[in-house]
Parts: sequence; C-alpha cells; structure tokens
Amino acid sequence: MTGPRALAPTSPLRAAQVSLVWGACGILGGLAIAPAPLGVGLGLGAFLAWRLGVVRRVVLRHHHAGMAALRAGEPARAAAAFARSAAYFEARPWLDAGRGLLLGSAARWSYAHAGRSNEATSRALCGDVDAARRLATAVLAADPSMRPARALLDQLGAEPAFSQDWGGLLDASAIP
Repeated sequence: MTGPRALAPTSPLRAAQVSLVWGACGILGGLAIAPAPLGVGLGLGAFLAWRLGVVRRVVLRHHHAGMAALRAGEPARAAAAFARSAAYFEARPWLDAGRGLLLGSAARWSYAHAGRSNEATSRALCGDVDAARRLATAVLAADPSMRPARALLDQLGAEPAFSQDWGGLLDASAIP
C-alpha cells in the first residue's frame, strides 16, 4: 500500500501497538540517560512533551481548532480551520503517511483527507451544499474508503458519479 494511509494504524490493535512502541521508546531513551526511576520519568516526560506539546499544539492545531469551532456552533470558522489542516498535511505528505510512527496517531484516514471531509461537512452546515459536494467527491476520489465523506454525500442527496449526457443514445424513438 502506498500513499497517506501506508503507515497509518487501521485497527485498535495497531493503535495500541503504536502507543506501546512510543511509550517504550520514551522509557528506553530515558533509561539510557539516567537510572531507572529518573530514566522512566525522563522518558515519559519526553513522550508527553512530544505528543501533547508538539503534536497536539503545533501539528494538529488547525484540526483541533476546527473541532472546537464545530462544538461552538460556528461552521464557517470550522471550515476555514479544516481547510488549513488539510493544506498543512497536503504540503507534508511524508508526515501524513507516517502519522502512526511520527505523531503517535491511531487515525484511520489521512489527516489531509479527514480535513477535506470535515471541511465539506462544515460547508454543508453553512448551507454551501455545492462546495460540500465538490469537496466530498474529491475526497472519495482520493480515498474511496472515507466513509464520512460518503455519508455526507448520501445525506446531501448527491448526484450519481456518472451522471452524463448520453447524447440521445437512449432516445425513446430508438427503442422498437
């Protein structure tokens, strides 16, 4: 498998494995620096500083801002935040592809696709149904397994993907 989902955990077991590896690396790193009690503390402190400080407050800041805006009932602000989140990860595909290892994330879908899907949902809540359809369709073209985008299209009553003008091929007069 290639692309943004290549290294991402896709099951609770995989997510637990990623967390255990991260925690073990932190503890072992701390033990390499200091004796057991202090080393464990240093390792866990480094892990928490990375996960809560860098990952949550820097890397995922736009995603969290979008979720907070949705909870506050501000879908326009949420849409803008999700668009920034998607753009951040689209500019750094290596970070999105390695999110399990680099970010300690158990996210099933890429943050770029999730950002665009959340942006589509926010646009739909704002009443911009056409933009929501466009975004959700683009997400599904990039990742057909993205269920939230498919559910949004279903809820919006999306046009079928292959609604084309067949140029009169099925004209009633052509049927004997």
